Amino acid sequence: RITLLPGMVPDEVLPELWRQSLAVYCDTRPLDPEAPAAPPAIRQYHLGQALFIDTQFDAQHFRRDAAWLARNSDTDHVTIQFFVSGRNRVVNDGHSFVQQPGNITMVNLGREAYGFRRRNSEAGARLCAFRRSARTGHSCSGQSRKERQKRARTRQ
Repeated sequence: RITLLPGMVPDEVLPELWRQSLAVYCDTRPLDPEAPAAPPAIRQYHLGQALFIDTQFDAQHFRRDAAWLARNSDTDHVTIQFFVSGRNRVVNDGHSFVQQPGNITMVNLGREAYGFRRRNSEAGARLCAFRRSARTGHSCSGQSRKERQKRARTRQ
């Protein structure tokens, strides 16, 4: 379990520690480094092969581009994300969507991904990240793709 909350460390150190805690998934940087920002908060819980993240943050740019993927080829994750406040515009593998309260989104971190958290309000998000290798070739039912294809042929 990892927890970084305002008051645990000096406010000027907290944003960099928050970014470092997400470095395994993407590069993050403030949209405007000169603008005052609310201190971020994050709680991470390791759940076996998954990581649950509860976080609050101000305007940020999230990036996982080709260069990042080349430097970090051993990190191939999928995240399921639920925003409880704020909005985030995302481009993932060429598909554009908005993360906002009420939406549940999935981001394939094996592909290029960019997110932009707009200024004007703090965002809060709950995420569950897991390695794609933990689920490769299997559906939520636990059947492999070959098993599902064989079953579909026998139904025809």
